[in-house]
Amino acid sequence: MLWITLFLVSCANTTKVTSDFNKQYAFESIKSFSILPAIKSKDLQGISLVDQRVQKALKEELTAIGLSERASDKSTILVSFLVTSKDKTKIRTYNTGLTYGAYSHYRYGGVVWNQQVDVYEYTEGQLIVDFIDPETNHVIWRGIGTRVIYDSDKEKSEEIISESIKAILATVPGWQPPENER
Repeated sequence: MLWITLFLVSCANTTKVTSDFNKQYAFESIKSFSILPAIKSKDLQGISLVDQRVQKALKEELTAIGLSERASDKSTILVSFLVTSKDKTKIRTYNTGLTYGAYSHYRYGGVVWNQQVDVYEYTEGQLIVDFIDPETNHVIWRGIGTRVIYDSDKEKSEEIISESIKAILATVPGWQPPENER
């Protein structure tokens, strides 16, 4: 659970963003939004700190774009999100060179090939944001932000989540960033 609370917490890397959308949907018709409750594990009670930060960043950015927040039955899109994390391992093996004339057990050897193995363990966080058409209940746009999570940057999580939300929402077709960010 600690890793989820550290979602998108790194100043040294950037959020890799991918998105997909319904090409027939008229995104310029979006005027209002409603954020759905965060998807969470059955074992958790309440809204996590990371979910609260994501909700706040989504509201701020969608409002800055010019949308208004409405009740779910009166909004033109529903916004859903999911925060996940996964431990990963990257293994690199590379040659460090040749050694000549190695000595072992009273014998002189010829050539010894040296290799080095580096193991890098890290946690990758992912934020998935969906726009849902309330009339059809179909996803019309999905943005996914992925980045490596570092323990050392906990205090920057709000800033990094906000930057990630901006990067993800920048992929919505036809949307422009607010005037003050151009």
